[in-house]
Amino acid sequence: MRAAPPTPTSHLRLLTPPSLCCSYANSTGMGSNYFNFAKPPSVGLGAGDAFPRWLKSSAVARAMHVGRTPYTVLNQSVETALLSDWLVGVVPLLQTLLDNYQVLIYSGQLDVILGPPGTQRAIDKLKWSGAKAYATAPTRPMYMVPGDSTSDLAGYVRQANATEASHGKKGAAPTFSYVVLRGCGHIVPQDQPERAYEMLRRFLVPMAKLPSPAQEGGNDAGEPVARQQRSHVLALVGEEGHPDIPAGVPRFS
Repeated sequence: MRAAPPTPTSHLRLLTPPSLCCSYANSTGMGSNYFNFAKPPSVGLGAGDAFPRWLKSSAVARAMHVGRTPYTVLNQSVETALLSDWLVGVVPLLQTLLDNYQVLIYSGQLDVILGPPGTQRAIDKLKWSGAKAYATAPTRPMYMVPGDSTSDLAGYVRQANATEASHGKKGAAPTFSYVVLRGCGHIVPQDQPERAYEMLRRFLVPMAKLPSPAQEGGNDAGEPVARQQRSHVLALVGEEGHPDIPAGVPRFS
């Protein structure tokens, strides 16, 4: 019997097949999705979200210079090509980066695959010039509006600097930041796009600044960050309100 042809949503099932999700649920008794333990086991990556349709739009394709290459949530050929790298250790490389560059590592609070506990233990074992400072650094709340504890609590951050002697450059030593974002699982930008954007804007992009909430205006309840996401994306696309952006995709307004 000939197999049925793939459907438009086959790539979603390939990434998180129900049998695999349900096997995890049955084994752990948690009854949850291993990408995000707050979601049911049958929910696959990208299911019900607008971002796959947005990334398939011709306007976004032009902005990313990908030509006619179609977008899918899972590109099996890429994953297969990377399989040989999965168990290759990169700790020495990471330790060198921490001493010389601005580094951000983040976790989604609800992630099961690479959740905060395992990531935190791995970070604690790294040998770099700021390790002692990081070991005693406090974990601080990260609010969507810096310094405003009445705004959305996006997550928690812990930071430390490399020593100047280690990076051998003039000026401030690079900062390492570890962030745990609330309310999201393995795919942080999918679950909490506004919090993810603010994390990148605040901790990683001084070399390529993104718009700040103050530049965009609006209220303090998360709306400024949503609006800046939209304006930054449309600036890349270059055509605000382009008809190729599918109906139903959030416009961040």
